[in-house]
Amino acid sequence: MPTEQPFDKNNHRILLLSAFEPELAYLIQERPALENRRVNGLRLEFEFGFCGVGSVSAACWLTRRLEQERIGFDEILFIGSAGSYQGAQIPMGAFALASEFAQVDAAVIQGKAHIPEIQTSRLAAVPGRLAACLGRNHAWQMGLVCNSTQSVSLTAFREDELQSQNIHLENLEAFGLAMAAAQKPIPFCALLAVTNLVGPNGSMEWQLHFRNLGRQLNEKFLAALPPNR
Repeated sequence: MPTEQPFDKNNHRILLLSAFEPELAYLIQERPALENRRVNGLRLEFEFGFCGVGSVSAACWLTRRLEQERIGFDEILFIGSAGSYQGAQIPMGAFALASEFAQVDAAVIQGKAHIPEIQTSRLAAVPGRLAACLGRNHAWQMGLVCNSTQSVSLTAFREDELQSQNIHLENLEAFGLAMAAAQKPIPFCALLAVTNLVGPNGSMEWQLHFRNLGRQLNEKFLAALPPNR
């Protein structure tokens, strides 16, 4: 259930999301270190949420959460993991602040299906005050498009297939969250740790790396916050 908080116009309320708790474990453990941070004179107030796995599940969870919220959030930031499409040449261990979100399935990437023109399949990231501040930090790669598929891709797509779609990373939740946030609208961005290469070994690589790289992403996020005041 959402936490009841008195309205304070000097606060900037941020919902920090991940698919499941391990991806935010370090920040939850270090929650006192999030206190008394300010951006543009506004005190940052953080809440945590876990949206589940998959774009539809994530969109439904966020929609319900926002409907329950009496005060409202000023910004939503997703912190999660992503696979790198091998032709995109984004290495494992990289950290990204996504600039755009796409919903392009494997069949579309391979030219076996198409997306109707009337269907929304691209959404730009909308930085709030905090994400704009984070974007000035050099800890992450910028300008990358995060693609959400309905299932984990086991195909190592060709470079020309990826270039035709202009996608770099794969994460199952980001597009659905971006779509749900856009309905309000609330600024939404995503910070992603690149845990694996998309392909037949992707799930195994993710299992090996998501905890360690997720903690590193949490640490980088905390280090990039404005100083305590």
